Amino acid sequence: MLVAAIFGVLVGRQFFAPANLELMARQTAIVCMAALGMTIVIATGGIDLSVGSMIALTTVVDRAGAARASIRRSPRRWPAWPRPRSAAS
Repeated sequence: MLVAAIFGVLVGRQFFAPANLELMARQTAIVCMAALGMTIVIATGGIDLSVGSMIALTTVVDRAGAARASIRRSPRRWPAWPRPRSAAS
């Protein structure tokens, strides 16, 4: 907290804006969940080096599913993935 307070004083008031605090909390939650899982694994005497790749995989799958779900509900039918450009354009 002390480091955040010092950084906030140096950067300015926008650091403590509600939108920025929410963004930092959301980004920190993912790392905290992984750290909690790794703590349990290491405490039980094991070690697992695949945590980073599993977080990356689940994040991609989650975002792809969320993008497709929001497109289905949208009145505009935006494509979930960008279409490749043809050589003529």
